[in-house]
Amino acid sequence: AVVSLGDGVLGTRRFAERVDRPALVAILALLGISLVTLYSVTHVQLRGDYHQTLAVGPGIFYRQILWVILGLGALYLGFWTPYRLLEASAWLQYGGALLLLAVTLLIGRGSDVERWIHIGPIQFQPSEFAKVSLIFVLARYLAGHEGDGNRLRSLILPALIVLPPVALILKQPDLGTALVFLAILLPMLFWRGLKPGHILLLGSPAVGFLMHLFLRNQEHMWWPWLVFVIAVFV
Repeated sequence: AVVSLGDGVLGTRRFAERVDRPALVAILALLGISLVTLYSVTHVQLRGDYHQTLAVGPGIFYRQILWVILGLGALYLGFWTPYRLLEASAWLQYGGALLLLAVTLLIGRGSDVERWIHIGPIQFQPSEFAKVSLIFVLARYLAGHEGDGNRLRSLILPALIVLPPVALILKQPDLGTALVFLAILLPMLFWRGLKPGHILLLGSPAVGFLMHLFLRNQEHMWWPWLVFVIAVFV
């Protein structure tokens, strides 16, 4: 996109006209709530006998303000980034994200958990970049793939695309983030045309695991399984 004089200073007028306003309001609201919460935690005065881990310095709050400013700047730059550029560089972004995840494992040797990369005062979590790159690369592949999206062979390559970042993140280990990658895959397959029944079938291991956790101590737990089987095959 080209920014003209009529778009205001640095294109702010055009940004205000074209941006998704409900999404922007939601983002700003979440940022505001997070800052208020973090301020209340970092500026509280602890008295009496307390554990040292409860004493959180205010430096974290000011660092978060810096990240909010940088994040909003990145959002603004992303608004002006051409979609074609994101599409053309999707595989490059994916490869770079895998490289960062591998580097995280290498620098984390000798510790039980290492999910961050530290560069001086800056630290970031490569798995967050990997989420975005996965969305771009899946979108590029699924948009250009022809054929019936409900055939098994049409699901193999998307699953193989998701597998490397999931494996690297599980190695950290970080099960919660790895599950987020699987949660990204299913809606994108639905967008491609995968039937809801097939999505339920693919997600049946997770459903079974959750049922086991929440219903293992309850009597007559056979009926949720029956409902799930009916939902899949009807």
